[in-house]
Amino acid sequence: MERGLIFDIERYSTADGPGIRTVVFFKGCNLHCYWCHNPESLKVFPEVDRYEQECIHCGRCVQVCPEKCHVFTETGRVFHSEKCIHCMACTEACPVAALRPIGKWLSVEDCMAQIREDVVFYGKSGGGVTLSGGEVLMQKAFAQALLQRCHAEGIHTAIESNLCVDTAVLEQLIPQLDLVMADIKSMDAPAHIRGTGCGNEKTLRNIRWLDSRNVPLIIRTPVIPGFNDSEDNIAQTAEFLKSLSNLSYYELLSYNPMGNDKRKRLGYPVPEITALPVARMRELARTAASAGIPVWLNGTQYHNIED
Repeated sequence: MERGLIFDIERYSTADGPGIRTVVFFKGCNLHCYWCHNPESLKVFPEVDRYEQECIHCGRCVQVCPEKCHVFTETGRVFHSEKCIHCMACTEACPVAALRPIGKWLSVEDCMAQIREDVVFYGKSGGGVTLSGGEVLMQKAFAQALLQRCHAEGIHTAIESNLCVDTAVLEQLIPQLDLVMADIKSMDAPAHIRGTGCGNEKTLRNIRWLDSRNVPLIIRTPVIPGFNDSEDNIAQTAEFLKSLSNLSYYELLSYNPMGNDKRKRLGYPVPEITALPVARMRELARTAASAGIPVWLNGTQYHNIED
């Protein structure tokens, strides 16, 4: 039985494709964007999420951990993540949920049981199911099986992907895909490597390839100050997208700081980033729209009413 490592299933989403959607979040990512707002998605194995303010210092985690990862000191608990074997015994033993699992191995039927609860909303809103992450395509076989089941039950399907994969991976998924949402984080290849750990060549090539196969596309740029927020980068991105025949729209997204608390809990550095002012985001949206493509800004269609 095919299983996937899933860290969340979000219901009633309106931010991950058209209509009301159920979003299945895959764990594991091949990029390491320093601003990532889902840092719990990065690693390819289950993790322990720690809410220290809720800990009652009962010591149950110390008792059940086979690797002695949990140690209590005078200043509180210390968790030695490098020793963790991801057995999740501590999360099961914690009586107050101060330790919580990130990532569970689920079957297609496990996911479908939750998806089916929302089918009535899909039809009325034009929604469906979106596979997100992390990076969906790192678990290609499970993604394909889940998409096939959704299609078999008449459910609209979409994926959110960085597309930094070999095109052969996408070829097997196309028959089960109604929409692809992808990020172009920067048109500058060296900058893309510095910001994400991967170049942009595969992403751009796969966008062109999907367009040639008539797959509807939504392309987005998370606007990160100091990384990709220049007029030139946005203009280059829009010019690239102008050549596509199946672009639904191009969306600019303000930096989202919601991942900072999660980064602290998981031991990742917290970037010093402040989202651009609304006025500046509108200027960048105007730059993109000047290429003659449909533009959205933070979930809303952009209309240049200022000119």
